[in-house]
Amino acid sequence: MARKKKGPESGHCSKLLERMSRYIEGDLGSDCCGELEKHLAECPECRSTLVGMRRLADLCRECREQEVSRSPDFRTRLLQVLFPEP
Repeated sequence: MARKKKGPESGHCSKLLERMSRYIEGDLGSDCCGELEKHLAECPECRSTLVGMRRLADLCRECREQEVSRSPDFRTRLLQVLFPEP
């Protein structure tokens, strides 16, 4: 019997991914938080996605607080911050 597909591309993951930004901002109800946290404990792909989304949210907050210099290597540096090499 085939196992149910897991990961961000599965139906359940994509429903929860839609809620992650609200979760990061603290705007998600406790019932939904519990469901999302349970899923995150079991799904490494979604945990990794959450880490990336938190990094992006932090960078956006920093950008609001300071002017970002658009140097020639800006895109390269941004990608290194968002997706650091292991």
